[in-house]
This record gives sequence, C-alpha cells and structure tokens, in this order.
Amino acid sequence: MDLPCSDNTDCVKISHANCSSSSSQCKCVDGFIPASTGQQCDLRKLDAECAAANDCNGITNAECSGKKCKCQSGYIAAATKDKCDLRKLDAACTAADDCNGIKNAECSGKKCKCQSGYIAAATKDKCDLRKLDEACASKDECSGIKNATCASKKCKCEKGFIGQNDKITCNE
Repeated sequence: MDLPCSDNTDCVKISHANCSSSSSQCKCVDGFIPASTGQQCDLRKLDAECAAANDCNGITNAECSGKKCKCQSGYIAAATKDKCDLRKLDAACTAADDCNGIKNAECSGKKCKCQSGYIAAATKDKCDLRKLDEACASKDECSGIKNATCASKKCKCEKGFIGQNDKITCNE
C-alpha cells in the first residue's frame, strides 16, 4: 500500500486501513489484506496467507494454520470462502475431529454420520438418541436404549423388559 501517514485520518480514503505507528504507512486492519490495486483493503478469505492468529479474524470460525487461513475443527468452508459454517451430517470428512461440532457424530465412510444408537435430527446439526418405537435396521441402532433390540424394524424392549415413559429405558 505504501501510503505515508501520520495518523488514521490520513488513511480514511482506504477502507479498513489504519496508520501504522511503527511504519508511518497505511496498513490494512486485522482480517483484511491489500487489494491488487493497492488502493483498498479486501476481506481476507480462506486459503489466504497468514502469519498470526488475528490475520484470519475477519473469517468466522477460521484460524491461521500452516500459514494459511483454514476452518477450525468441526467447520467447513462456505462456497464464498469468507466464512466457515458448522459442518452438518453427510458433509465430507477425512479425520475423526472433522465431525466434532456435531453432537454424537463420527467420521465414517468419509462422511459425518450418527454414532451407533443415535438418529439424525431434522436440522442435521446433531444426532439424538434413538428411542423406543423408532425405525431401525439392526440391534446396533437401538444400542442407546438399555435392554432393547431391533424387532419388526423398530426399537423394542427385549423379552421380559417393559418400556418406560421416557422412551429410552426398558426395565424388568
């Protein structure tokens, strides 16, 4: 940018810039980088170079990692690359912690899926405990309910056990 200044009023024509007391030049504020024209500061986007944590402040849920602005664990880049959205069920994942932002989910088959015994909420942002009389394909899907099994494609109490009003307990 190289515009000399003595105080911030000298930088008012450059949006998102302040006068740096150390260099006496207009510099972009945290989260912004000089545009190719050098006449303005643009919002830093994902994959832009960074040197410090505050360099990525303008990007929601991002951090400086490996000298680039990247989404924090549990978040995924928006198409615009200007923010990171909470990863949801069925989103792509490569590591276990990619799905940390989704309650009771795990990375399985390169997608965020509900852990055994849990079912996706309608919003796809969490996995709720599967309850009695909810659909199932195997006993594992009813594992969150003690003494339950999958019978006739629904979670049911095992023989000799009775379902309670909370729909997550089978007692003798």
